[in-house]
Amino acid sequence: MGQGKGWVCGLVLGAGVCGGPADAGEVERPSITQAESVLADLGWIEDALNERAVLLGVATLSSPGSNDFAALKRFCCDLLPYFVDPHHADGEGDFSAYLDAHSGVLPGLKIEDVTVRLRMPMNYFMYTPAPWGVKAVTNAQTAAGGTAFPPGQTAWTEADYGPSGLRRFIGQMVWTRAMPYWNGGGGEINVRSTGNEWSESWIACLEYAAANWPEQTYHFNCRPLSATTGYMFGEGGFAFSYTKIWNDLEVSNLSTQQAHAIDFYLKCGIFESSYYPVGYFDNQGVPHIRNGYSRIAQMAADFQDRISVRVGDDGDAPLNWCDEPEVDAGTYRGWEAKQTCAVIRWDVPGGLMK
Repeated sequence: MGQGKGWVCGLVLGAGVCGGPADAGEVERPSITQAESVLADLGWIEDALNERAVLLGVATLSSPGSNDFAALKRFCCDLLPYFVDPHHADGEGDFSAYLDAHSGVLPGLKIEDVTVRLRMPMNYFMYTPAPWGVKAVTNAQTAAGGTAFPPGQTAWTEADYGPSGLRRFIGQMVWTRAMPYWNGGGGEINVRSTGNEWSESWIACLEYAAANWPEQTYHFNCRPLSATTGYMFGEGGFAFSYTKIWNDLEVSNLSTQQAHAIDFYLKCGIFESSYYPVGYFDNQGVPHIRNGYSRIAQMAADFQDRISVRVGDDGDAPLNWCDEPEVDAGTYRGWEAKQTCAVIRWDVPGGLMK
C-alpha cells in the first residue's frame, strides 16, 4: 500500500509548472515515508487553496486537484493578487502611512517578495523537478534560483522546489482587502446643523449657533464631517454653518465559515471649495481622525457576514470655530471623510488554514 502511494507520488510530481519544463531523465521512486509526506502536503495545499477561493468568491480547483502539483502551483499564482502583503504595514500592522504614499492602494502579495522573505528559490513557480522534488541535487534550473538562501545553505537543490515550499507560501495568504460603504446608519438621524443665517457681526453668528443647536436634524446617507464655516458678504454681513454628520462604515458579504477581523481605514481632509479659500484641518475631537489615512477601528474576530463601525461625532461637544472671514471670502475649519478601504485579517483563531 505504501509503495503504491510512492509510485503515485512520482507520477503526480513529474511535471513542469507555469511554463517551466519538467526534469528529463529516469523517474525515481520515492520512499514510502517521502511519498506519504508529499501526499499529506498536497492534500493540505488543495484544501487550503480551495478554502481561499470560496471566501474570495472565485472558482475552486477541480477535484482531485492534489493529483497535479503543477495545477496547484498555477492556482496559487491565480489567487495571489487577491491577498494583501502585511509586511508593508508599520510595526503595529497599520497601513496608514503606506496608503498616504500610494494613493490609497493596499499592497498586494508578489511572488518575488514572498520567495525572498521565505528564503525560497525565486523561480520556484517556474520549475518543478520530476518526480517529487525531494532529491538534494542541483542542476541548471536550481542554479537560476537566486541567492536568498536559508542560513547555512549555499545552493538550491531540487528538494527546495517541492510541496513543502508551496505550503509555506500559502501560509502568507491570510489578509485580503475590501471596499467598505456608508450604510446610512440604519436610518437614524445623523445630520445636525445650524447656520446659513445672516448676521451683522461675526460674534452674533457664534452666539446664534450656541443658542440654536441643532437647528436642523434629519437623516441622509452621506459621508461624515464635522466643520464650521464662515463667509463675509462685502460690508453687509456674515453667514455661517455649524455641522456634524456621522455614518456607519460597513463591510458585508463576508464568509461565515472562517473567523475574520477587520481593520477599517479612512482618509479625511478639508472641504474643498472656492467659497472657502482659507481652510484648516481639525479633527474636532473625533478620535483617530487625521489629515490623510488613518486606521479608525480594529474589530475583534467574528464569524458574521457583515461588520460596521460608526464614524463621526454623534454627541453635543462644541466644535472649534473657523477664523472670522475677510470681506468677500470664506473660512473653514474641520474635516470630512474622503476615501475608505479595509483589510480583512483571516489569520485569527478559527480563520484560514495556514
